[in-house]
Amino acid sequence: MRRVISGVVLAGALTAVSLASAVAAPVMVKFHPVRASHAMMMMTMHTTGSATITYTKHDADIKVTTDNLPAVASLHGKYYVVWATTSSSKMTTYAGVLTVHGNMAGGHYMIMDTMFNQLVVTAEKSKHPMHSMGTRVLTAAVMHH
Repeated sequence: MRRVISGVVLAGALTAVSLASAVAAPVMVKFHPVRASHAMMMMTMHTTGSATITYTKHDADIKVTTDNLPAVASLHGKYYVVWATTSSSKMTTYAGVLTVHGNMAGGHYMIMDTMFNQLVVTAEKSKHPMHSMGTRVLTAAVMHH
């Protein structure tokens, strides 16, 4: 009986160790306003944001917070959308919509993509667009894990 219990405890400990090793340490990134026209720079000059990305084997858990976002309507959109993309924008993954409270916004997303190297916040007209078509507001470079 003691051997059976010891075996079960050992198996549970090995499972816990293997699960802990599957999650990498969180990566912190800072968002920067997109430099575009003078009018756009004036609207987003004080806009800031950050993201924490935790990678698992095939997924990325992304937590985004922003501050001093301009009213999304001033950018001809209805929603702020977060995208994970490659720098060439050949591969773009929809993460989700930011929840806006006043001039602050945030969101928590799980995407099935770990090969992105940039996070982008855009002002979109649709809540679930197929492609990033709106005005880019913030970008953040992501170093691969």
